[in-house]
Amino acid sequence: DDTGAAIGAVGLVPYLGRCRVIHAIGCGPLIEWRHLEHALADLPPRVLLRTYEHAPLDRFDDALTAYAPQTLERLADLGVQLVGIDTASVDPATSK
Repeated sequence: DDTGAAIGAVGLVPYLGRCRVIHAIGCGPLIEWRHLEHALADLPPRVLLRTYEHAPLDRFDDALTAYAPQTLERLADLGVQLVGIDTASVDPATSK
C-alpha cells in the first residue's frame, strides 16, 4: 500500500506473542478451510502455515501454495490478526 506506513514505523505488538503453526503440506494450490479445521481449537491471534515438506531453494516455485480468500476471511472472523505462510506470498504466484 503506497499510503501505508513504512515497515520500520510499524509497531511490533501485532507480531509478538502466541501463534499456531499448522501443517498443510500437500494441500494443493489453495489452502481451504477444510485444510485447517483439524487445528482450530483455542486458536491464538497468529497463524502460520507450513506447506512444504522441503522448500525449493534453487528456484522460484510457480506452483506455490497460497491462502484461499475465503479462508483468510474466516480466520479474521475468529479473531486471527496475523497470518503467514512458508511460501513467497500468501497470494497465488499468478496474483497481481
